Amino acid sequence: MQIKAPSHTPGPWVLDSNGPGHEVVLARGGTHAVAAVQGTDDHLENLANGRLIVAAPDLLAAAKAAFVALPMAKHNDAINRALRDAIAKAEGQPT
Repeated sequence: MQIKAPSHTPGPWVLDSNGPGHEVVLARGGTHAVAAVQGTDDHLENLANGRLIVAAPDLLAAAKAAFVALPMAKHNDAINRALRDAIAKAEGQPT
């Protein structure tokens, strides 16, 4: 029996903010909280962190597409390694 690895909540994700300290990343049309953005008293930093989290599903898809599209030529080794490691990290796999 093969166990399927869990996957992330499908996008699109959106950032909702009701003021400083109340930033939440939502999915499924705003009905599902993916993450609460906390850890700093700087509202603008929280918003920037939230935007980065919101972009995560799109960034993962872009990394996977780039990894497949880039030729495995010697001059791309560092790029291929960075893409492979980022994808593995996002999917909870060892790098």
